[in-house]
Amino acid sequence: ALAYEGEPRRGPGWVVDAPAAVRHLGKEAYAAYDLEDLNQMLRLMWIRKAFAATKLLIVTDRLGKAPFGLSSAAYDFDRLHKLYGMRYHNISNQDIVTEMERIIHSAEKQRDVEDFASNLMARAGAVHMSKEHIIHSCNFYFAVRHFMKQQVCNAFTIECREICPLEIAAHYQFTPCMTLSLLKDAGYPAVCQTDINALLTMMTLSYFGRRTVYMGNPDFFARDNTVTIFHDVAGLKMKGFDQPDAPYELRNFTVGGWGVTLRYDFNRDKGEKVTIARFNPAGDRILVTRGEILNGFGLDQISCSLGVRVKVPDARTLFKKSTNYGGHLVMAYGDHVQDICDLSELMPFEVETVC
Repeated sequence: ALAYEGEPRRGPGWVVDAPAAVRHLGKEAYAAYDLEDLNQMLRLMWIRKAFAATKLLIVTDRLGKAPFGLSSAAYDFDRLHKLYGMRYHNISNQDIVTEMERIIHSAEKQRDVEDFASNLMARAGAVHMSKEHIIHSCNFYFAVRHFMKQQVCNAFTIECREICPLEIAAHYQFTPCMTLSLLKDAGYPAVCQTDINALLTMMTLSYFGRRTVYMGNPDFFARDNTVTIFHDVAGLKMKGFDQPDAPYELRNFTVGGWGVTLRYDFNRDKGEKVTIARFNPAGDRILVTRGEILNGFGLDQISCSLGVRVKVPDARTLFKKSTNYGGHLVMAYGDHVQDICDLSELMPFEVETVC
């Protein structure tokens, strides 16, 4: 039911009567105060449906265990299915290797890969790598897209700290960074290091803002209430899927010159409002705060170095509360704190804010 609009706005009593009766019967029912409220309800219901329609492709040999170096990451996928309806499909590291070998030894596929790499290089503002090294990471990207299409998956993660000790990354001279960025730009949530907490957060923020979302390692600075977030998974659509690609550079992740990363200069966005958040290991509670970008850093460095410094309301409190949520933080352009609070009324998670 939709309340009458007028000046001043009012919500007539009869509008709330029907949903009260229906809810008493254990059924779902809502009343919209005005058209703006109705549109928000429809948006929230769409996001809930998107969660239920998510099928995650996971590359790991350790399904059902916390990933190396990230003890806080959720790994009970059956629980996530009960909470949100999400499904998953697991493939092994060897499965990825086998598919990459198929692509590498197919003349037709290699032509496609080379064309893709050439296009990526042509659109970049600067290229600091050889085309050969870029092709290696494109081979991995094509392998991942093959399995996502085959298994009808619309989200992705890989255990980075498995493929490195197994020397898979070094042998084939790729890192997942570029693939994660490009998948997010295509509307497929994708996270580093099998961080499912970050995935849930990324889905929430990406669906609200209809844009690519950044994630990374945090540092907290209580002296000036700032937080830094640094990784190498910037996207080209962080301002919106319907916006032009952001300017980027192609830089290597490793000292050996391989491992493609898409580098974006966050200094371009000083003063931009952002939302920072993370789900807890149980996947039923989210920590969220507002922020403002102060500057970027690490554009020309290797490893997980590309970062952004954000002014937040209370860095010390955010640090202390993060002990219940864990590692990476997720950042999206725009203020979505109230959106997340609204969504929690329709979905089975609670919200903790630092505002």
